[in-house]
Amino acid sequence: MSWRNRPRSIEYCPDTSDYVMFVDENGSNDLKYILRCIRNNQKPDINNIFFTVTGCIIHKEYLKTLKDNILALKYKYWENGYYKYKNEIKRVCFHSRDIRKKDGPFYLPDDTYNNFMTDLTKFLESIET
Repeated sequence: MSWRNRPRSIEYCPDTSDYVMFVDENGSNDLKYILRCIRNNQKPDINNIFFTVTGCIIHKEYLKTLKDNILALKYKYWENGYYKYKNEIKRVCFHSRDIRKKDGPFYLPDDTYNNFMTDLTKFLESIET
């Protein structure tokens, strides 16, 4: 499976690089919203039309610490960092949309979800910038 179909595992880091860059997109990369507005004879909300690409660069020496902390968080809430989705075992991937909507692996009981959010917040606050 290529990187287009699956995010690269955090366990992967080439030995030939001093830094690793993580990149992700956000927003709508198509015109479905605009087309829906046109079909419904509505004016598109200019605040609902956006597309961003965001990245962060991490020194390889700090990557192991981040990786260990992310995996510890995944292992705390999901067995071996995996969950069952439609009769298939998948690796938990921290997508903000899924976390906010409590979708997929984040469809957790309220107390577990709240504990996860507290732990995730503490982890994000601990990252050296």
